[in-house]
Formats: sequence, C-alpha cells, structure tokens
Amino acid sequence: MPSHIIDDGSPLQGSATAAPTLTELLAMLDDVARGFDEGHSSPLHAAVGISHGPSPTIQLCLPSRAGCSVVDELVGTLAPPSWSAVGIIATGAAWRYDVAGSTIDTHGGVGGPRARDWVGVVHLSDRTGAHATRIRGIDPGDDGQEVDLGPPASGRLLDVCQRMLELPTAPPTHDIRSLWESVWLDRILMSAYDPDPGSIGWPELAGLHPAAVWSGPTPPDGRLRAKTGDPSRSWTPAELGQRGSELADAFGWDQLREAASHGRWSSDALSASDAAWMDAGVFSRWLSDHHPAPAAVSDLADLLGEEMIDMIEHGLGDPRRETAPGGLPGCAGQGWRKSSRSCCRSMGSPKRYP
Repeated sequence: MPSHIIDDGSPLQGSATAAPTLTELLAMLDDVARGFDEGHSSPLHAAVGISHGPSPTIQLCLPSRAGCSVVDELVGTLAPPSWSAVGIIATGAAWRYDVAGSTIDTHGGVGGPRARDWVGVVHLSDRTGAHATRIRGIDPGDDGQEVDLGPPASGRLLDVCQRMLELPTAPPTHDIRSLWESVWLDRILMSAYDPDPGSIGWPELAGLHPAAVWSGPTPPDGRLRAKTGDPSRSWTPAELGQRGSELADAFGWDQLREAASHGRWSSDALSASDAAWMDAGVFSRWLSDHHPAPAAVSDLADLLGEEMIDMIEHGLGDPRRETAPGGLPGCAGQGWRKSSRSCCRSMGSPKRYP
C-alpha cells in the first residue's frame, strides 16, 4: 500500500439518515480530486480507502516510489478491515473512437488532433462487489465533460481493487496457449536482435519455445532469459505446435498460478507473493498484459528470412486459428505479424500496507 497518507480521517458528508451510496461516494471523491488539482501544479494520483459508517472518512495514499503507477504498487495489498471501499484517483490519456474503430476529434473528424484527451479517473469498489467509475476531461480549455461508466467486466484497475478487498475477479478471458506463444515470440525477438542474428537457425529458435524444455509435472520457465531447449533436438514446426497444445492442456491458469505462488514457476511479470495474492482471473490478465504482441514481427523477415518466418508461423499452429474473446494480440489469429509494440519489461516488487 502506498504509505504517504495526505488526509487521514477527513469526513465525507452523505445522507443524514444513511450511509452514502457508492455513486454518492464517487461524486464526493471526484470533488476531492478537483479541489486538489486546482491547488497543485500536478494532478492527484492516489489510492483511496473509505471507512464504514453514515459519515465515512477518506484516506488518500500516495505512491511511495517515483515513476510507479498507483495500480501497480497496490499489487499484494489487503485493505484494512475498517475500509468498506477502496479505489483509485488518477489521470491518463483517452482516445475517442467511432463505430469503425477510427480515432475522432472532439468535433467529430476522424483522426483529428483532439483524438487523444487527458482525463481524470476516479474509481471505487466496495466489499459487496459493486463498483463505479467516473471520467472527466482535464485538458486546458476542456469543457470538463463527465462520463459515469457502467461496471466494467474486468481490467487491471478493477482486478486490483477487488483483490485488495479479497473478492474474486472475473474469470480468465485469455487462452493460456497464447501466453506460451507470446513468451516464445518475445524470446525470438531478443535473439534476432543479438549482434550476430545470422547465426540463428530453426533449431535455435525452436529451442526458445517454453514447450521445448517442458517435461514432467512442473511448468517450463516463463522468463524471457531462461534455459533453452537443446538445438540438436530436431523439432518440426508441426511437432512444436502440437507440443505447445499439450503444454496448454497440462496447465490451466489455476494450476500455473498455484505453481507460481509456491515458487515452482517463474515469470518476469510478478513474484511468488504477487501470484499468491492473485486469483486465476487477475493472474491471467496480468501476464497477458505483460506479454502483448511483440514489436513488428514482420520486420524479422529482414533478419531471419521469409522461410523462417513461415516456420515460426506454423510452430504457432494454424495461422487462421481463432482465439478466445479478449485473447492475446500476439496470436496468429489476431494478426501478430502486424503488431507494433514490445513487451520486454519487468515490474518492481510492490509495497505492503504496514
């Protein structure tokens, strides 16, 4: 939990006869954020705790690490029993889209200069499982339009708030095979940009697939710089694709999270204690966010050649294979060869509430 409390016990006035509703609390919290923003040069980013009672109080807790998002820092945190609700105050960039998926500006033009807006976000989740979000424009000259969103089905912010309250999150929405495929593609990218990428052949690339080193009841290492398979083992693309399917069948998200929480599986994305705090839903989405589609895989043709790219594609299985709704954009069925971002990053260890 971010440990810098800037307002300990300030009253939030609701109904005289009953505790305020979640929607009323959200509006009150938005007023707190507005008041802070008006008196400071930078907007407020904080975790929020709301106490019980007809006259609840609020605690705003700032991140204790520079450059770390409030959401990331809350991983592994449990809310004190006295808190009836938790939430987030933050700012971010928002894009406006038309029904065809193109960004639009504030005057309705496609791809205009105001396609991206800076917005303030306030979110609250309570112990009953209810949650609500408000977004308002904060760009200079913005009309301050507010949008109250319906309850989101899932997402990093909601997942973290629910786990802080020890509530279950939405079930996994990603095919676990997509995780192993994206780890493989990330490793290929790292190898392809080594000083001498011309020395990389299919046996070396196949050995980078997690399934190439998998044996027994323990899942293969999920880290990007992990032990690779023996290049002398001659995997065909079809055999590797089949092996990947067997790996996905052997370990579901629940089993993988259980292994990670006991230190039997490693990932660059989270620690064993983080995995123990999570449930299968947030665990699946956290890893999937950490391993999105690798950057410009089609550009690897210049380094590896089209023939090698075709072998990689077949190692993923049928390139036309459909993925589950919300599946990783790194899958062949999601156009992985046209992606434009890299996922080679690591996350620091979260703080704990004292």
